[in-house]
Amino acid sequence: MENSGAGEITLNHYDGRVEKVKEYLDNNDLDGAKVFLAKFLTVEPFNPYACFIMAQILEAEKNFIEAADFYSKVFTNQVPDEFYNRIIHVYEMADRYENLYDIYEKQFEKNPNDIDLCERFANTCCILHKNEKAVELYNKILSSEPDNQVALRQLADIYENSNQMMFRLTQARIAQLEHNFERAEKEYKKAFTLAEKEEDILQIRYKMAKLYKELGKNEQALDEYIYILSATEENFTVFLELADIYSEMNNTSAAINVLKRALHIYPDNLEVIQIIADTYLELEDFVKAENYFERLVEADPQNIENNVNLAKVYLHLDKIEKTKEILLNVEKIAPNSTEVLTAMAGFCTFTRDFEKAKNYCTRIIQKLPKSPLGYRKLAQLYEAMGEKHLSHFNYAIYHEFRNEYEDAINEYIAALQYKRDDFEIIKKLAGAYENTGEIHAATDYYNILFNANFEPIETTKKLANLYMNMNEFELALRYIDETLKDKKDSELIYLSAKCQYKIKDYESALENFIYYKENTKSLEHIEEVDKFIEELENKKENSYSPFAKIFKFLD
Repeated sequence: MENSGAGEITLNHYDGRVEKVKEYLDNNDLDGAKVFLAKFLTVEPFNPYACFIMAQILEAEKNFIEAADFYSKVFTNQVPDEFYNRIIHVYEMADRYENLYDIYEKQFEKNPNDIDLCERFANTCCILHKNEKAVELYNKILSSEPDNQVALRQLADIYENSNQMMFRLTQARIAQLEHNFERAEKEYKKAFTLAEKEEDILQIRYKMAKLYKELGKNEQALDEYIYILSATEENFTVFLELADIYSEMNNTSAAINVLKRALHIYPDNLEVIQIIADTYLELEDFVKAENYFERLVEADPQNIENNVNLAKVYLHLDKIEKTKEILLNVEKIAPNSTEVLTAMAGFCTFTRDFEKAKNYCTRIIQKLPKSPLGYRKLAQLYEAMGEKHLSHFNYAIYHEFRNEYEDAINEYIAALQYKRDDFEIIKKLAGAYENTGEIHAATDYYNILFNANFEPIETTKKLANLYMNMNEFELALRYIDETLKDKKDSELIYLSAKCQYKIKDYESALENFIYYKENTKSLEHIEEVDKFIEELENKKENSYSPFAKIFKFLD
């Protein structure tokens, strides 16, 4: 009985006959146990202990049909959780779906949101032809998982012989999920011809509208949505989707009219108010935007974005005090919010409070050091101050952060027109040319820095690397040697060694590689340098004449 699985339940009811069964099981005598249990059960056919052990023996023998009969005598009301999966398996193997239905029904009452259980229960209903219950369960699955194709296909099978309209609708949805849009459209049209109730017609037209919208067929979608709204105004979503289509078609006035119509029916709907407010702000119709943003802020005073947008509206309407009031209030709510810092920087620039504006710009840059936002605000600030040199410089950085290198280069060149000896700008300009692959232009500007002795080590490294990439090793070495006259630098010596190696000055290259290894604090090139040293020492060794090698050995 080692692998039979029998006898796993605790039999704490003392009965001599039960003890006798246990003896058979302990001796692994299943046949003896079955014979004894059969006699036992002729006297007490519903004894739960005997039925349970017999069921387990039969289950171990894969006699699932008889095992199911005995289990059904044991678990007449409720299957304990510890035996749940096991009994389900036996009933499935024995095709005892009526028993499964009872178990699933009780389990589903306890766990109505268990989708896996819901699916198994629905499948059992299909097998038993309890189609009404199956439809209810599959629809429950779809309410949580709208794209569940197993549920959709099972529903299609049920509807095929019972409800042709629903069959076509379900087939359309399956086709849609498979991106077979042409077939989906045909199925929806077939369903439409079968629909009789007004509510079904509207539902089908709504589904067709969404399909057309998904396909970008806005004109067809428009017709369907307009028809739906002409029949009923109870579906709030239709208003939003219709307005969205008008916006996609660049018919903003029609979109706003639809939204206002929705607002007339749902006067306190903040979603509609928000869309209208944002639309007017985008159109820069600040007079109309004002009322809607005020309603939004009144409904939710803590909403940062709407507060900031209302401040923008007030500012454009020259309501300076109101702008200041709302910004100071929102700054108390979220003093470190990027939106608030940006709005305050803009407001202080507008009111010419330049020191405060600069402080807000600095805080934006500190908070978002890799974002172009702070530099754009700083550029606008310097523009307002008349500092054209710094304005162009910050606009250039703004464009560079956005990977707009051509625009950045143009701004750097414009900045240099106002201050030709600004080496920081020249450095940035050289880097921008390097990023665009315009190497000769980059070297021209790095040469200006080199001749001005600006950051000599870094500038020389840049020039050397550029010339080395162009295979101009002697030219690169010339710049390196010039800089090394004044100051030793390990990284420059490393580059010098690489150039010497390339021009076959092996003795100097070996000397510099050894110097680099002994003096560098970086481990970046060590492995590469070790290989160079080994190779060059071997070259040196092999370059000796036989007599020189003998004398070298004696030395």
